[in-house]
Amino acid sequence: MVASHRSGPQPVAVHIRSYKNFQNVWLPWADGIALFGLNGVGKTNLLEALAILLGTDHTVALARHRFPDLESVSLSIVCRVAWDEMPLAPDVIAPLNLAHAGEDLIKKYPVVGRVLQDRAWWQELGATEGWSFADGLASAQQGVDEDVLQLIREMEEGFYHAYVRYDLESLQIAEHVDAVSRLDKVERRLARTLVAEVGHGDLESLSAWPSLHGAFDPADLSDFAGFVELVRLPDVQASPIALEWLPRARESREANAYLEEAYEVAETSAKELAAQLSLLPIGTVEFDPDVIWWLHLVLRQALQEELSLTLPHMEVEIIAEGRPDLALVDRRRERPVARTGDSNVLEFFSAGERRWVDEALASGARALARAAARAAWQAPMLERVHESELIGALGEVTAAVQTLYDRDGYWSGEAMVAVLRALDDPLVAAAEEVLKDADDPLNRGLVEAQFAGLSSLRRPTTVRVIDEPEAHLHPAAQRTIASALERLRLRGENIVVASHSPQFLDLPHWQLVHVEATLAGTTIHVLTPGETDARHGLAVAMGWTRGELLSLVSYVLVVEGEHDRIVLEELYGQDLREAGVAILRMHGTSHLLATADMDFLLRHMNVPVGVMVDYASMEHVRSSRPDRFLTGEERSLRELERECKRKGRPIDVYGLRWPDIVAYIDDDVVRQLHSPDFPGWAFVVRRFKELSPRPSFKPWVLEEFGVDLTTAYRVREAVKAMSDIPLTRKSDLSQAVQSILGRAHEGQWLSSSYTDGDA
Repeated sequence: MVASHRSGPQPVAVHIRSYKNFQNVWLPWADGIALFGLNGVGKTNLLEALAILLGTDHTVALARHRFPDLESVSLSIVCRVAWDEMPLAPDVIAPLNLAHAGEDLIKKYPVVGRVLQDRAWWQELGATEGWSFADGLASAQQGVDEDVLQLIREMEEGFYHAYVRYDLESLQIAEHVDAVSRLDKVERRLARTLVAEVGHGDLESLSAWPSLHGAFDPADLSDFAGFVELVRLPDVQASPIALEWLPRARESREANAYLEEAYEVAETSAKELAAQLSLLPIGTVEFDPDVIWWLHLVLRQALQEELSLTLPHMEVEIIAEGRPDLALVDRRRERPVARTGDSNVLEFFSAGERRWVDEALASGARALARAAARAAWQAPMLERVHESELIGALGEVTAAVQTLYDRDGYWSGEAMVAVLRALDDPLVAAAEEVLKDADDPLNRGLVEAQFAGLSSLRRPTTVRVIDEPEAHLHPAAQRTIASALERLRLRGENIVVASHSPQFLDLPHWQLVHVEATLAGTTIHVLTPGETDARHGLAVAMGWTRGELLSLVSYVLVVEGEHDRIVLEELYGQDLREAGVAILRMHGTSHLLATADMDFLLRHMNVPVGVMVDYASMEHVRSSRPDRFLTGEERSLRELERECKRKGRPIDVYGLRWPDIVAYIDDDVVRQLHSPDFPGWAFVVRRFKELSPRPSFKPWVLEEFGVDLTTAYRVREAVKAMSDIPLTRKSDLSQAVQSILGRAHEGQWLSSSYTDGDA
């Protein structure tokens, strides 16, 4: 496999054994994850756990004030990795004489440290020979279970990816005060275990495997969420994934320091690359590209790419009087707003804008780091590109580059960009040629040490974390940011958000994760396809979007049918919507019991649920009166309350005294629209109660009084006509609505700021 197509470890699942309010929680991975749940349940705590396990130095430095005593933290991640991440085979490292290898050699050639560690590991196992990982295990002094060994051999020889669990052993944050870095340095130690998916091979039949100097342990299938331990591997000191998160708003000086340090590192590599480029036959005068301008072009491109997604009105212009030095221009006003390097670069933006400028500046620093790594291997690789290939590649660009020189009077950064673009294919080909013979981890490690930065050809897995992306943003701006995050995901970044906004909970192809506080502790639940379908169905039935269903709804009111919903929405719609009350039709009291089984609604929405039924007295429902003396609606409500109590599901019940909700339409409106002789609802209801058996109410009213309220159109017409006639506060319908609004305000999710997060 050529270097340019290699990729880093891919996350499969995160295991939080212990962190604050989380105990033994598994988070299956996806490239887009949206956490939702009430405030205070621990969504930000989950993000902190990810930062401790995977966060970059900068991420950990910003979040460290939130971390507890790390001795109580137990975190793991399972990743899919290439088999060359396994310990180097005994026969591969046996010929190497590293008896006198010191720290200087290990620092220059990190693979030497790996060789020493792997050799010690094999010696501990008593393994003596083998040109592969499986062969090395087979030679161990104590026999390895044949089923396990056969499985490992099949996986290795079949080129399956290996699954490795990384367990955080320790995390230390060292103050860095040397001249190279102004940032804190994170030092981790992670234990590694080769694991296999349950169901792969005959693992279920294996209850325990023989101990081999601690490398093999009994398998506890229930503890590893679908994975079973095979072999304990040597520890590592770097997280397999790089997680980037700004857990708080940075001060301008912090943003500048991070950017400036990345720039200084990149400048050193860029100068070395420029020196090699200057030896090439480009143009009519000596090629001497402007490194400072080139780095500013790299930085500008990174900032502009991200800001074009998040803040489309912002443009980036190069100043290059300082290092680094760009102007952030508000296109709407055609004037610079701020300038990188200034002590108050972030202070000129609104709270909603500042967050995304801050994110873009951090992305710019990472782009400079990538440019530095690329320049580091490109400079020496130029000497390995065949002269004919160089001439051919440069021939296509020399004229354009010369035009730039004639225009500017010097070799600008744009000229360097054009030359590097032309040389990209032959440089990558030369790098792949160097790595072609280094097809084992040992030789590749030596080659990558010889050509600094060559490891950057392997595509890393990066994770971007955004906590409450909706903070300080208008709903229209939230839609813009949600679209931006989706485009970042499609670009190849893994994105994790914790949000209360419908815009971020309705992104296509994202994994929705419900974080919920229970009596047993905080749990998470990934919505299944069936639950996603249920969410969609409920949203359609309630007239909300799928995102609104999980974020804006604070109370669900179940009514009998469409006419009930029309009356409530026409008379109280604004108040109900503002309070977050969603109305769900049950199509008759015969479906009341289904309310007790709405698992999605009760499990994932975290809101109170109420049921409103016509022709029902709650005094009768909760009395000792026999069922035969109750109305059909009252009997259904009594059964519903009993069933919900049995299942431990709280529910509010509202009974209306009139036989149908249309009886709350104003008498004069009915006379105006239907019959001038209408006697009024009080008389109609008295007549209806005298009937035995009682017919269906609305058809009977049409037949007896000529009032047609049997269709949704007729009901809406009548209710709209009484929009200027307020219902008396003595109406039991108005009283029920006021109770519902009060309960909705109790259930509303409180908004929290970008910097506060969860408890």
